[in-house]
Amino acid sequence: MDKLNLRERRVFEARVLTDNPMSLEDLAAEFGIARVRIRQIEVSVLQKMGHDLMLLALEQEILADKNGDHWNRTIETMIDTNADSLDGVRAKARVACSNRLGDLDEAVVDLSASHNDRTLENSILRDLIRLYDPHLEQKGAVQALLIECTT
Repeated sequence: MDKLNLRERRVFEARVLTDNPMSLEDLAAEFGIARVRIRQIEVSVLQKMGHDLMLLALEQEILADKNGDHWNRTIETMIDTNADSLDGVRAKARVACSNRLGDLDEAVVDLSASHNDRTLENSILRDLIRLYDPHLEQKGAVQALLIECTT
C-alpha cells in the first residue's frame, strides 16, 4: 500500500479490498473524473500490487484452512489411492515427498540437525524407488542409484 498515492489507495480499497465494491461510476463521481479513468487507475494499481496481492491471496487461503484440514484431506485421498496406475504412483510419491519435506522444514529451522540436503534428496529418492518396486531395494538398485546421483 505504501507504493500507492491517495487516489490509487482509495480506488484499491473501494474496488478490491471490500466485500461490496463500489461501481466505477460512483468512484468517478467522487473524484470528478471519467469512469474509464477509474478503470485505468484500477489496472495500474493491480499491476503495482500484483506480487503483494498474490501473497495476500495465499495468506488468506492458508488462514482459511487454519487446522490444515484441506491438506489433511488431500493427503488422505492420496494415501487411499491404489498405486496400480500412474496417477496412483504419483499420489504415493507426493505423500512420500511431503513427509520428507517436513524433514526439510526441520532442517531449515534446526541448524544443528544431523541431516543435510543431500541426505534428504537421497531419502526422497529411496522412497520413490520403494514406491516403484519394493524389491529393487533388496536388489541393490537404491545403492547403485544413490552412488550415481552423488557423483
